[in-house]
Amino acid sequence: MNPSRLLPFIAAASALLASGYAAGDEHPNWKSATYISAWGPCPPGENCGSEWLADRATHSIVRKEGSKAMAPYKLSDQEWIQLEAMINAARQQASTCPPPPNDVFETLEVVGSDGTKLSLDVTGCAFDGNANAVKTLAAWFQNH
Repeated sequence: MNPSRLLPFIAAASALLASGYAAGDEHPNWKSATYISAWGPCPPGENCGSEWLADRATHSIVRKEGSKAMAPYKLSDQEWIQLEAMINAARQQASTCPPPPNDVFETLEVVGSDGTKLSLDVTGCAFDGNANAVKTLAAWFQNH
């Protein structure tokens, strides 16, 4: 991977860290987060979605295209802190997303250490014309 492609995401996460964020501050008990991007209607036999699973225990992410999973990508400690900051910022922003467009779906799912799942529709934020935490998180996953 070309490290220069990550500079905008590192800058956004660094700003969060500089504002006093520490890894795990917001929700220290989550064990995994999944970002899902899908569109439709989907013709039979075609892949119309991707998902990225971030696993806290292994500090890794797995990308899945349809039913095919890619090899896990192990994050450095710094990358993990940045990812945690972006996930927590996107979670906080989810309740303020504008109305979404039709036929596209963006979802952030977070699973707590007790197994409870929080599913947030972030489609409106992902397609909003303004820069925001959800777009930063989506772009970060798409570049990994």
